[in-house]
Amino acid sequence: MRDLSRQTEKTADSWRNLFIFLLCVTFLASLFVKPFIQFGDLSFLNIKAHFFYIIPALFVIAFFIYATIYKFTINLNQVDFLLLIYAIYTFFNFKTLGLEYNENLILFILSIVIVLLIKQLCFHKQFGVYVKYGCFLLLISIGLIEAVYGELQILGFKSGHHKLFNLTGTFQNPGPYAIFLSPVFILSLAIVLFPPTPPVLAKVFNLMSWLSLIGISCILPATQSRSAWIGAIVGSSVVIYIRYKTEFLALYAEIKTAGRLGISLTILLLLFAVSYLLYQFKPESADGRALVWRVGSGLFNRNILFGIGFEQFKAHFGNLQSEFMETRLNNPALVERADYVPYAFNDFLQILIENGLVGLIIFVAVLILTFRNGFRQIHTKSPFLIGSLGALVSLSIAGFFSYPFEVPIIWLSFLFFIGIISFLSKEENIKLAGHLPGVKILAVSAIYLMILVLKNEIHLIKAKADWRKARDLLSSHSYEKSADIYRAAFAQSPRQPEVLLGYGKALYMTGKFKQSATVLEKASAYTSDPFLYMNLGNAYLKLNQYTQSEKAYKKAVSIIPNRLYPRYLLARMYVETGDFASAKNVADYIIKMPIPVSSPASRQIMEEMKKLLNQPN
Repeated sequence: MRDLSRQTEKTADSWRNLFIFLLCVTFLASLFVKPFIQFGDLSFLNIKAHFFYIIPALFVIAFFIYATIYKFTINLNQVDFLLLIYAIYTFFNFKTLGLEYNENLILFILSIVIVLLIKQLCFHKQFGVYVKYGCFLLLISIGLIEAVYGELQILGFKSGHHKLFNLTGTFQNPGPYAIFLSPVFILSLAIVLFPPTPPVLAKVFNLMSWLSLIGISCILPATQSRSAWIGAIVGSSVVIYIRYKTEFLALYAEIKTAGRLGISLTILLLLFAVSYLLYQFKPESADGRALVWRVGSGLFNRNILFGIGFEQFKAHFGNLQSEFMETRLNNPALVERADYVPYAFNDFLQILIENGLVGLIIFVAVLILTFRNGFRQIHTKSPFLIGSLGALVSLSIAGFFSYPFEVPIIWLSFLFFIGIISFLSKEENIKLAGHLPGVKILAVSAIYLMILVLKNEIHLIKAKADWRKARDLLSSHSYEKSADIYRAAFAQSPRQPEVLLGYGKALYMTGKFKQSATVLEKASAYTSDPFLYMNLGNAYLKLNQYTQSEKAYKKAVSIIPNRLYPRYLLARMYVETGDFASAKNVADYIIKMPIPVSSPASRQIMEEMKKLLNQPN
């Protein structure tokens, strides 16, 4: 009887272990594999595009099924509760706007949930340690693969994913690519300086870390990302200081007061010199970001406490920049720097704008508690704790100068480091035993919510496939068919900017100018894309509403004052209305704009403007 009982327990343990393994594989796939998935379309389902949006929900379902069956104990501490509060606050803050399902918001929230769940798996007595080691090993491996991919792009064997930059890794831009590599570099450095205890594990991690350090050291300077450089240097300095803290303090104690003062002044001068050199390295980029901060900060005044809502910066920034630039179009420096951007290039400023003071306070509280708890445990010499602290410092610094939290894989990595520090800091946890009714209710509720997420996501995938088809038909001049598809999409998603813009354009191309203007005016409540106002100007021009047309064109000019096309449309409108004096003023400005004329369209605009200037009034 006892043997039978043992056999039953052994079988149950085997099934439980298999289930945990599948959970880990699912999580790791969603966490790291996404950039390398190369599947194509399966009917309307684009796995490559939506893999990262579907897998997290499936993982949450799988976890809570396991938690229900095996009475899994949930462990939560202060940081965990603050993260949950931040996620819930962001969700309801967005819902008050009355907008439609937003998959980026769901991914933002699910990233927080997944990190908290993977932390729960780390508590598992049998497999928790493998979950932790597996995540770190895979993260370092992905960093190494990204570095090799970048080297291949530099050598010309692989192409970049940006029209202006060849070095992007699997990302769309060299900035996020470099910012992703920086914490991997710091983590690898920590493992080299603080080798893990198990000998076999130490050898594997040591080898991978050295390869990663060498690979990323070669590629990081070539990315030209100052945010990543600063983050990598400061984060690495934190790790090095922790490793040699005793030696540094002993050396400092031997230095006399005058020497200490000299060292302090030297460091201060070096900081000023490095700051100046970094600015001079790409002054246009720095000035452009400063302008975005200057203009974007005006959005904060619209709702100081609660902000304007998730992802609403890009919806409103263009309008605010238009108001700002209307009286400054004669300032060449501002005109050259102004552009339409979807991000604030300062994630902390963007959090303040979108989630208000309340949201920023919660977010900063998470960071402060995490750093406090982590630094209290550095005496353990854990490479994963110290590496995560350095990595978190790196990403936090990058957040002041770029948009790492807007990139899903970096946001998830950021949360992962917070979760690991929270786990390794051994802070007091509230334990929710799996047999409690509340945990079972939580599990059922989570599964139900994830089913709703999957339902909405699949619906959105199908809708986006229809939008792509309509857009392709519009590009191939099948305007009526495109308008029909957009009409159906508009009925289902009446507040979706992409649908409104496409539908307005399709209506214009089919000669329904009044309907086009109506749809585009509605779109202006949800987006400030300059192309919206150019198309709106075209529609009003066809309706002979010249004042409205001029207003729309000027709005587009104010949003992107350093572009030729909106000014070109404005000049053509003046010609059509017989206002040749205004047309020539605009044409003269276009001719004198300090913009490289490289494309055929730009050359055509310049030729037309020169002909216009030569025409008699």
